[in-house]
Amino acid sequence: MIPVSVSAATSSSGATVYSSVRPQQTLSTTVIRSAQSHSDPTRLEVVYSGF
Repeated sequence: MIPVSVSAATSSSGATVYSSVRPQQTLSTTVIRSAQSHSDPTRLEVVYSGF
């Protein structure tokens, strides 16, 4: 999940109108390489059981 900034306003009918949704942080990556191979990235398996 990525935190987002939401701009909201109320219309004349009382409904909430979302005028913009922007991420607060940009995504970036990091490559982890093994000591045996300087060209191939290390494969990682991530298991998330938070649901």
